[in-house]
Amino acid sequence: RLNRCSCFCKKRVHNVAISEVKTALIKVFKQWGKPKSIQVDNCLPFVTPPRDIPTPLLMWLIDIGIGVQRIRPYQPTDNAVVERMQDVTYRWAEPYNCKTVEALNEALEQTCQINRSQYPCDRLGGRTRAEAYPDLLKGGTPYQENDYDVQRVLQFLAKGHWIRKASKKGLISFCSRKWNLSTKHKGQDVFVHLDVEQNEWVVSSDQAIEIKRFKNDFITQKRILKLELEPINVDT
Repeated sequence: RLNRCSCFCKKRVHNVAISEVKTALIKVFKQWGKPKSIQVDNCLPFVTPPRDIPTPLLMWLIDIGIGVQRIRPYQPTDNAVVERMQDVTYRWAEPYNCKTVEALNEALEQTCQINRSQYPCDRLGGRTRAEAYPDLLKGGTPYQENDYDVQRVLQFLAKGHWIRKASKKGLISFCSRKWNLSTKHKGQDVFVHLDVEQNEWVVSSDQAIEIKRFKNDFITQKRILKLELEPINVDT
């Protein structure tokens, strides 16, 4: 369904600004409702290798209540159904014959309608997808502009931990911030996790001994909605 949006007329999806992707997704959600979850590849605009935490766009999806599942790196077969559907849509819609974005959107709309409501599937006993799955046409949860909650993002992040190596000066880099741990930790690997209750990032040694805490003043509701967050980066 994302292919129906005009921002995807560019040659590669990673060339599309994340703000455009967000706008396109909102259009899809308003028409079809929000899905319970979205499965994504390990590439832009949802993942930024070698960054080790979700991009601003992924955090926004979590913020509005959509679960995110990443396929395994270098395992396109994890997304085989979607990849096959993309190929079918491409061949049926013939985008290379569309001279305008409007023509492309119309071709994709017709393709989706035929695929859902007219094309019989052998694996479904000759029924169409709409006949086999009547709820398909009802869509997901209605999209509401104000249905967001930063706690969803914080709870998600609290499930993870990140490894950093302290520099010779005892510094680590986290989300484009330099945190000073002191020189006695130079060259050491340390672990970072989020304490949701205190809204603080906790840095611990490999023996799980707490070293220092830093206030979480950068993952906020305002910055998530504006996509102003920078991915939490690997050491620099």
